[in-house]
Amino acid sequence: MTLPDIGSQRTYAGEYRNGSYGFSVVIPHGLTGVDADNPAYQKGFIIALKNPERTVSVFADTNSLEYPDAKAAAAGELVLIQQGLRVENKQIGGTELGGQPAATLSFQYRCSNQESRYVHVEIIAISPDGQYVYTIAWDGAADQDRLSQRIITGLKRSWRYLSAK
Repeated sequence: MTLPDIGSQRTYAGEYRNGSYGFSVVIPHGLTGVDADNPAYQKGFIIALKNPERTVSVFADTNSLEYPDAKAAAAGELVLIQQGLRVENKQIGGTELGGQPAATLSFQYRCSNQESRYVHVEIIAISPDGQYVYTIAWDGAADQDRLSQRIITGLKRSWRYLSAK
């Protein structure tokens, strides 16, 4: 994944609060989150790790497909992802995010023109009112996931639901 130019983007450190989508999370010390989408319409951030092929992202979006629960959202995400990648070793399991039910989606993949194997691990949750879908995700080379797993664990532990505006 190539990161967009950070020159016009906002950066985040420490506590990140998103009142529009009703969540807060703490970015681990020493790491910086940057806007990945239009900075005027804030949905979350990505954390670029030292290897540019490894990223951790935190995002929220409207539950426009009206997923009834996190596992349904994970299954829907997997269907979309499989359209562009060679996906292997798919797993969907249960977890919690901010005390609410969530799902974990994990798989290995290869880009269509490459032999390198990558890993995608994602925690997916639906807001308590069903309005939003939240994700904490990591993508990177299959042999480099230990640091990213620690970052995801820290983000998951610090997750809080806020009253959305």
